[in-house]
Amino acid sequence: MSQLPNDLTGITFLDSITEREDACSKITTERLPQLGKRLPQCYEALSMTLALLDCSAACWWGCAKGDHRLEYLLGRTANSAYAAISAARRGYYDQALSGARTLGEIANLLSLFVADPTQLETWKTIDEKQRRREFSAVKVRLALERLNAPVPVDEKRYAMLSGYSIHADPNSMPQAHNSVGRATTAPAYQEGGLFLALNEIALPVAFAAVFVPNLLKYEDKLKAVFQDTAQVLIEGVGGVNVMETGRPWFKLH
Repeated sequence: MSQLPNDLTGITFLDSITEREDACSKITTERLPQLGKRLPQCYEALSMTLALLDCSAACWWGCAKGDHRLEYLLGRTANSAYAAISAARRGYYDQALSGARTLGEIANLLSLFVADPTQLETWKTIDEKQRRREFSAVKVRLALERLNAPVPVDEKRYAMLSGYSIHADPNSMPQAHNSVGRATTAPAYQEGGLFLALNEIALPVAFAAVFVPNLLKYEDKLKAVFQDTAQVLIEGVGGVNVMETGRPWFKLH
C-alpha cells in the first residue's frame, strides 16, 4: 500500500470512480444532440418505446386481471433497458452490451409467445428447473427457426454480445471502443462505445414493442402507437453494431 497515494482509501477510490461516471454521463448528455441524425433519433425513440413498455407492465391502459406474468416480464424488460442505458451513459459500454443480450433473450421469448401462444402457458406453468431447460436461449431460438418466426437476436449476434462482458475471452479488452484500440478500466466517454451500445439496446426493445400489443390484445389504435414508435426506433438504429467487422477498437484481432 506504500506505493499508492497517501490519501487513497477504499472510499476515496470508489468516490473517484463515481466522479468519472458522472463526468462521462454529463459529456454524453452534451454530445448526444450533435452525433448526427440517427443516434439522437434512436435515443429519443428508445425513451418513448420504453415508456410504452413501462406503461404496459403497469397496466396503464387497463388491467386484464390475469396472473400478470407477462406484465412482470415486460417490467423486467424495461428495468434491464434502463440499466443498460445507464451503463452506456456512464462509460460502461461492455456492460451495456451484456444488458442488450438480456434484452435479446426476452425479445426472442416474446416472439415465441406470439408465434405459438401455447408456449406462453407452458412457460408460466412448468417448474423452474423445466423452464430453464425448455426455454433456454438456445431452445427458444431453435423453436423460432422451426416456426419460421422472427428471431430478434440470432445465434451470431447473441455470441458477439456475450463476448464483451459475459464470457472471459482472452482476445478481448475491457472498454476498448476508441480509435487506437486501448483498453480502459475506469469509465471514460467513448463515442464508438456509445453508438454501439445504444444501437444494440434499441434493436430488441423495438422488437418487444412490436410483439407486446398482440400478446396483451390491445385495440388497433393503441397497437398502431406501439408499431409506429418501434418503426421510428428502428429507423434510428445506425450501422455501428456488433455484427460489423474491421473496427480495431472492438477486438484485439
